Amino acid sequence: MRVMCSAVLVLEALAVLLSIAPTVVLTAVPAAWVAGGAVALAALGIAVAGSLGRPSAYAAGFAVQLLVLATGFVLPAMFIVGVVFSGLWVAAFVLGRRMEADKARWAADAASAETGAGPAAEPGAGRPVENR
Repeated sequence: MRVMCSAVLVLEALAVLLSIAPTVVLTAVPAAWVAGGAVALAALGIAVAGSLGRPSAYAAGFAVQLLVLATGFVLPAMFIVGVVFSGLWVAAFVLGRRMEADKARWAADAASAETGAGPAAEPGAGRPVENR
């Protein structure tokens, strides 16, 4: 989960930095404000990506998504960027948690197989996964 979520945040930071030029050209906001805000937001995203080892950092990641969405009030195209990256963030978060739960179940199954206790007593354990 940590790798996928950090990848989303780093790529989002890059997208925020790339939005500086169109924001300066298309809006009346001073270039120094645009550059400062974009660099600060990108730095925040990278800092959160680096701290994803802590559970509270995931809440900060959701806050970064809201801040990127808020940049759409300055440059409306950023609403699209914010929605896309928010969707990627939620997908990485949900799928990452699911993968971690599967890994834990597999480890428990392997440990119980070594002791001869059989598969873990979890619903669906040992059943083949259907491809959809």
